[in-house]
Order: sequence, then C-alpha cells, then structure tokens
Amino acid sequence: LLLHYCTMSIDPLSLSHLVSIGLAHEAVLPDAKCSQPENFAPRASEVSPVDVKSPAMPDVLPPSRRVFLRDTYLFESEANVVGFSFSAVEGDQIRFSMALDETVFHYQGGGQPSDTGCIARSGFPPLSVQSVWLCKTRDVVFHDGVVDRATAEAWQDCVGSQVLCRVDEQNRKLYARLHSSGHLLDAAVTAVGDLGWTPGKGYHFPSGAYVEYVVGTGKKINMSKAVEKEALISSVQSHIDRLVTLGGAVQVTEQDGTRVVKMAGEECPCGGTHVKDVGELVGLKVTKVKNSSGNIRVSYSIA
Repeated sequence: LLLHYCTMSIDPLSLSHLVSIGLAHEAVLPDAKCSQPENFAPRASEVSPVDVKSPAMPDVLPPSRRVFLRDTYLFESEANVVGFSFSAVEGDQIRFSMALDETVFHYQGGGQPSDTGCIARSGFPPLSVQSVWLCKTRDVVFHDGVVDRATAEAWQDCVGSQVLCRVDEQNRKLYARLHSSGHLLDAAVTAVGDLGWTPGKGYHFPSGAYVEYVVGTGKKINMSKAVEKEALISSVQSHIDRLVTLGGAVQVTEQDGTRVVKMAGEECPCGGTHVKDVGELVGLKVTKVKNSSGNIRVSYSIA
C-alpha cells in the first residue's frame, strides 16, 4: 500500500476502486476490497515524498445525488463542494479528488466509461476532470484529475463553495450512443428467435465495445465455421437495421426503487446514460462474434 501511495500517489481507497473496476476495464471484480490499516497514515507521512500541504478528505461525506440520471442531455449543473484532497504525482503535477453534494458527471460503471469535463469556480483556474468513480461503501462520487501545483493550492480551501460542473458534451453523447447500442444489440439478438442467449457482461467503451451472452438451450452456432458465423452476423445486423429504421422512444422508469431502461421491447436495470430514441443509433454495426470463456462475445461499433 505504501509503495502504491509513494510512487504513484494511489491511496488505499483509490486502489480499492481500481481493483473493483479491473484496472484495465476487462476483469470486473465487484467484491474486491482494499482496506486501510490504522497505521497507514503515520507510516505514509514518514516515507512519502509529497511536500505539498493537502487538505484531508473528510471521513464522513453525504451521499452524492446523481443529477445525470435525470437527463442524458444535461451538460451543466451547479453543486457544492463537500470534500477535496490532493497529492503530488511528479514534478509540478498534482492529483486531486473532489466530492460534491450532487453531480452531473456519470461515473464509470455498468460497462460505461466515466464522463470527463471541468469544474469551475469564479476567480479560480478550472479543474480538468479526467475520471469519475463511485465509492460504493460510502455512496459518494469522486471527481479526479491532474493539475499543476498552483491550481491545486488555489483550490485547497474550496470545501463549502459553489461550483459549476461542465460535462464534455461530445463524449457524453458518444458514451450514451454506445451504451444504448449495447441494449439494442440485446433486442436484435432476441429477435433472431432461436438462439436462447441471455445478456451478460457489457463493455460500452469506444474501443472494443461488446456484449457477452450466456448460451442457453437454443440453436448452437459453430464458431469454427465461417459460414455459420457470417450468417449469424448478417441476421443480427438485419434486425438492428430494422429496429433503428423503426425507431421508438427509450423509456427510463423506476420499478421498486430500481432504475429500468426499456427500448425495442427489451428492458433491464441500468444506471447509464442513453439516447432518447432508437432512431439515433444509425451506424450501429456488428463487427465480430467469437467464443469467450464458454459465452458468446458480440463486438460492435457505431459511426
């Protein structure tokens, strides 16, 4: 833990988050935990090369209200700072972490990358937000980034102040289209009719998006036979094209306290951002189908 902290400024809480998302976003270990020993802080202060005075993140923080769940196309909102800390990375570079009472930033999770953007405050240099993550045990969303030392120190007394959060609009729209495309792929696979596949893991990143399906008792596809694979891709693609042409509203509802997203006849619990209509998913293409640890992985892209 000290090695991670002193060489890369990764504290135990952040390390726990990195483990939980699988570091490279491939292996997902939701139950992984990294606890902080009682003697960590004094040991870290003895050996850490960090020479910048940093405010401490409060031990108790209010749960973060998720403004982004209300509207995918809301790109700005005001919030109050409830926690802020930073630590040296290398040279003049400082890694900061900020907690807000509410956030318009979607955090990484559910196979979707986090929003990026900036946090602004009148009279202060803006903070570039490069990653956003949820600490599930505290129900708090943290906004992280790397800035120069002068910027970090200017913000060190910001707790209690009001800030303006701005999400990168282009990325938000892209991530929403990619996530919705994964759901529409589920509908197209179901429409094939005789596969009996159940959606499992989804990875809705711009590079290498896919959905993995658990194979049921339906029709078997021999992945070693190119003809069968191509026929499957063609069939799924034809249903995607049909559904996109048909269009239809993407509905988001609350069912027994769970957020549920429904489109093209398919529905499932989901905390991601989505498009308003299936017709917005023009350019969705199936790029590859392959076996993956006993499941079937269907890769896709969207123009």
